This record gives sequence, C-alpha cells and structure tokens, in this order.
Amino acid sequence: MMNNLFRRWVIVAGLACGLTGSSIAQQLPKIAAVYPAGARTGSTVEVALRGANLSAAKELLVLGAPGVTAKLQKGGVAPNQSARGIVNARCSTCHEVRSPDNRVLSPDAWEQTVDRMIKLRGADIPKTDRDQIVNFLQASARAGVVTAKFEIAKNAPAGTREVRLVTDFGISAGFRFEVGTLPETTANGDLQTVELPSIVNGTLAASGQKDRYRFHASKGEKVSFNCKGYRLNEQSVSYFNPVLHIEDSKGKVVAKSLGKVGLDPLLHWVSPADADYTVVVRDLLWKGNPASIYRMTIGNIPSDITLTPAVGRPGQVLEAQVSDGPSIKVSLPSDVTGIARVATPLGDAPVLIRDIMDGGGAVTSTELATAVTLPAMFSGELKRSGQVDIYKIRALQYAGFELYASRMQSALRAKVVIKNSKGEVVHTRVQSDDGDIAIGDGFRSEGEYTVEISSANGQIGPYAWESVVGKVRDFTVISTPDGINLSPGRIGALEVRATRRDGISEPITVTVRNPPSWLRVIPAVIPPDHDRAMLILEVAGDAPTGGAEIILDATTEVPDDTNPDEWIELRRRVRPQEIYRALNNNTRTVERDAAYIGVTAEQTPFSLLLEDSNSVIIKPNGEADVHVKVIRSSNYGGGVLVQFQGLPPGIEPIPFVQFVPPGQATATFKLRANGGAGFLTKRPDTDVPPFQFVFVGHTGGADSIFPYQSSLPVQIMGPKTSIELNPTPKKKRIRKG
Repeated sequence: MMNNLFRRWVIVAGLACGLTGSSIAQQLPKIAAVYPAGARTGSTVEVALRGANLSAAKELLVLGAPGVTAKLQKGGVAPNQSARGIVNARCSTCHEVRSPDNRVLSPDAWEQTVDRMIKLRGADIPKTDRDQIVNFLQASARAGVVTAKFEIAKNAPAGTREVRLVTDFGISAGFRFEVGTLPETTANGDLQTVELPSIVNGTLAASGQKDRYRFHASKGEKVSFNCKGYRLNEQSVSYFNPVLHIEDSKGKVVAKSLGKVGLDPLLHWVSPADADYTVVVRDLLWKGNPASIYRMTIGNIPSDITLTPAVGRPGQVLEAQVSDGPSIKVSLPSDVTGIARVATPLGDAPVLIRDIMDGGGAVTSTELATAVTLPAMFSGELKRSGQVDIYKIRALQYAGFELYASRMQSALRAKVVIKNSKGEVVHTRVQSDDGDIAIGDGFRSEGEYTVEISSANGQIGPYAWESVVGKVRDFTVISTPDGINLSPGRIGALEVRATRRDGISEPITVTVRNPPSWLRVIPAVIPPDHDRAMLILEVAGDAPTGGAEIILDATTEVPDDTNPDEWIELRRRVRPQEIYRALNNNTRTVERDAAYIGVTAEQTPFSLLLEDSNSVIIKPNGEADVHVKVIRSSNYGGGVLVQFQGLPPGIEPIPFVQFVPPGQATATFKLRANGGAGFLTKRPDTDVPPFQFVFVGHTGGADSIFPYQSSLPVQIMGPKTSIELNPTPKKKRIRKG
C-alpha cells in the first residue's frame, strides 16, 4: 500500500506572486490582526479579525487552556476574482501592490497606494485598468475582516491562546489572544482616564494617529509600560514601530520608551511627583495601518513573568512563586521537555522541563553550599547589582553545562565561572548577545565543583541551568511548517527534526495522535544516523473542506538500566513551528500550539510525476539523474518551481530548485553523493527504513514560504538494501512502561 502511495500522481502548489493562471494560491486565509488582542476573565467582547480571504470563514478555533469560546459573526463579501488577472499583469513587479493577500490596508489606503505608483513611480497603468485594480484591492480589504464574539469564563486561566480561522480554502496561520485579570480599556480616539494597574488595547489605523491615556501616580511610585505588538504576531508588525511618551499635566515629555523587546517599547518609570500624567502611544514615523494593534499593561506589574523555581519534571505539579507575587501550583505537561510556557495568574511563564531532579537554589558563599550530585537542574534570579549565585555540585563522570537566560525571557547577560575543588578556574564564559551559554566539557572529570553565576553588564533577571551527562536520556522534536492546506485526494509532507540528548540512540517515530477520519498518515522514522525525516499526510478524496488541528507525537525506546532485555518507551509531543519571511528577508520561525491540516475547496493547477522509478539508487561518491514531469491542468499555463525537501545527509542536488517555464514539462535534477553520504553503505540496523525525501512544486518565487503544498515522496538508497548492508538482528525487546 505504501509503494502505491509513492507511485501516485501528486498535485502541488504554492503562493503565486505575479504568475497568471492560478487562483487557489490567491485564496489562502491569513490573519494579520486580532483586535482587541485580549480580554479580561469573566468578560464578553466583540473581536475583529483582519487579514486576507476571510470572507469564506466558517469556524474559529481557539487553542490552549480552557475557558475561552468564540462564535463567528457574518463576514464580508468576497471580491470579484475576474480582475485578479489585471492585478497580476500590471502589478506583478510592484513591491507594494503585488501581494494584496499579504498586506493589510484600509480601502482608502489601497487607492492611495495605486495612485502613488502611477503618479510618483510612473507605473504604466491606463485609467480603466487603474479603476479595476483599485476596486479589486478595496473589495479584498473589506472581505478581509470578520468579527467574532469571545466569551471568557471567570475561571479561565490567564495567559495566551492561539486562534485560527477555518475557511473553504483551508486553515489560517495562528494569532495570539491574551486572557488577563486586570481591568481593560479599548481606545476610542479621545483622551481616556485609566486606573492603575490596567491594560489598554488600541490600533493605530490612521496616519498621524496617537492614543492617549491619563493616569494618576504618587511620588516615587514605580510604573511599567509594557506595550505588546510585535510579540502578539511578529509577522504582521514588521512595519509597525510603536513608541511611548509620558507627559505631565502641561504636556511636557518627562519620559520616553528606551527599552525594546523586538520592536515593542518597554518603559520602567518612577513618578517624580504626586500628579496626573498621560502616556501617548504612536508610530515612530506616524504611519497608520489596521494591523498596527497593541496591548499595553500599565502599572507596577512585572514586564516578564517568571517562576521560582523555573525547572521541573514532565507531569510534575510545580510549587513556585510568580515573579515577586503569590505562590501557586502549576501542572507541567507530561509529554513536553525543554522550555515550555505554562499559565500563571499574571500570564504565561517559561519553565525548563527535563526528567532529572531539581538541584535546588543558590547560596551566597561556598561554605553554605551542599554538593548536589549530577545530573540535575537549577534555577535562580539575580535581583540586585553585584549579586553572585553559587552552587556546589558533584560530578560522577564527564558532564556538560548549559545555561538558559534569554530563553527564559530574561534580560540577563550572564557570566559563568566554574571552579574545581582546589578553587582553580576551569571555565569562564560570558553570554553573547545572540545566545545562551553551553559548555560541553563543563565538568571534565569526577569530583566536586562550584558554579558562580553573575551579571556581566549590570542587567538582572531569571535564569536556569542544567548539567547533561550520558545517562540523561531525552529528546525534543519540532515540525515545519506548522501545517499545510491540501486539495482532497492530495498528499503533503511535514519535516520533523529531532534533537537528541545523550543516551538516545534508537529511531524516533513521529505520527499523528488525533488524525481525522479523512486523513491517512504514514509515520516518519527519524533514524539514528540522521536528525530528520518526512511525515507524509494524504487527504481522502471525499474529505470535507475546512480542516482540523492535529497533534504530533514522537516516540522512541531506551533500554532499562536494571534489565538490558527490557525497553522503556519515551513519548514527547512535537512542537510545530510556523515559517515566515521577515521584512529583512530572513527566514524566521514562531512556535505554535498545534499543527493543522487544511482541506481546500479548489484543486491545485498542476501535478508532478516521477518519470523514473519511485526509488533513486546512488553509488557511494556517484551521481543519479532524476526527471520530474509537470502535468498542468487545462486552465493553468504558468510556470512551476520544483525543489527538494528533506534530502538525506551527503546528497547534493544540482540545481536545488528548478523553474519549469510555460510550454516546458520536465525538470531534470542531478543528485550527487559526497563523502558524507555514509548511509549508502552502512545503516544502523535492519529496522531502519530507507531514507526518503520529497519533491515540492509551487507557483511562487524560489524563496516563498507556501502553506499550500503537496509532495511527491521518493526513496533514496545505495545499490544494496539496508538489510543486506547490516544483517545483524537486534535482541528481542520486552517493552516496559
């Protein structure tokens, strides 16, 4: 049955930018703004969702902690698609107009943009075409808004949720929605008075707009202004640069935002007098856009929510303190390891989850420390200038050290000093601007050590660290992209990538925990001699349009330390990552709560067929030609880009991507095996399947990130089968636990 799947013709598609003949790629639902981006527990609010192609929205998914329900209201009317060909023909090379589905502008702003291109940029667009283009873009803007009624239960846990829209053209990417416990205000264009602490919600939709909030502060009172825009959905706000000013009663600016989290302003301020003040929110360049939404907390509220301790085991009920606030109990997920975000009364907080013990907190002198046997995790917080946290540990063997600070949403730039039992410095490390500290040989031999953690630049904040040794058996798996939209009867692929901790040497199998009845899944097997594989998903021919959220699970087996003939199964939840292209053209990722599989109402415009066998045979240090045939539908005559995804190690494609122009039907690739393709001659064991990659075709640019896709799976191996290469069977396994 699996071989039949590999031999099928597969429909593939991607984003269309300036290529005519494809309509489905222009229909992708996209959420660019959710306003307001949050609400208080026990409230009901009407929320506007802006983006592209939302008129066909029929369901709104809210993922995350319970307590939030949403019901869609009637949406806008879809624009007449007959004018899209004129937009593609006249605007395919225009940076500002060529992608109306990926920009959020008001109807008036779209008209101004087109006229600016004609008058100032000299665009050759006759008036009749200009009017059709403007009408289409304005209709698209009106169709890109739907509203929903959100109901937040009184007992709903505070923290973020993830919302997605389901349409006839698939499922949109996610957008964050926050649940809070403070009073909330929505901007209305006037000067508004708020009581501290509180949360204000606004959108700078018009050029020159500024929102103003008046508040009273006592002399010496500490007030933080934590404005979130970038952190709500960083893809949509790359052009939004909010700034904050604090003005006194006479309009004099007494403070400006200096701190930044991404593009978000963060201001910690001490009131100089007992008086009324006004905080002003505006765009740095006075620009306006309907997607320029913000959500700002005002008051003596921590800007970064942290837990102490911030480490725990999978499934543990962690007793911790929230920032400088109350002590709470937090249930940690049982199927996640690494950094995870958990809900607290003040918002989400990061926790390092690992199946090793908590070694406890720091002391202020070596004499007070008791040695903790590794492996272990530790967490602490530098709360004052000059503070040095000291830990004493006992290493029974060679062990590594890893510190988490930036990943714990901390501003701390840490300095780590490790000393041996004689007081001699073994390592000194200072955290770089772009990453945390990892020392593979942190503890080079058996013995006692001290670890000193301090601030390298005066900044303070939380941190966590752990020691990793050979007996710590753990792994994490991510998937990219976070989901795909397919036509009924088509096949798609997600790439899954594993990070193994020491002690994990078996294959890792990834599958779908909750597949809908219309989805067929071929599990991905990440072999010991590679860190990734392809998860193949096939949508049934009679699948209903819309789609569903799916949860991916990864499992592996490790031998029981007490009985080598028995094996223990480890299971971890896969973390989906959405991929997008940032304004600076760098590829960025956003971790999402769950993956999705969307089912579109319209067929994609071409198919791919492998002209040769579904398996590619390559000799070590040899080459093989692969011919991919493009079969276009009758209503599509455009070009197609064909590229690889999931190539095994040591295989070089020539070229990596190939454009098949109109009138041409075949893309020819050469696969070259270099010295790194060891899998062609040796595999770990007989249970490991052949390596597999996929061909992906799309109608967008070579660097497009495309949610619509369908994939053609292909096996690749050496001249002999994996069984012939390594005939040694494994011992019979008795599964335990």
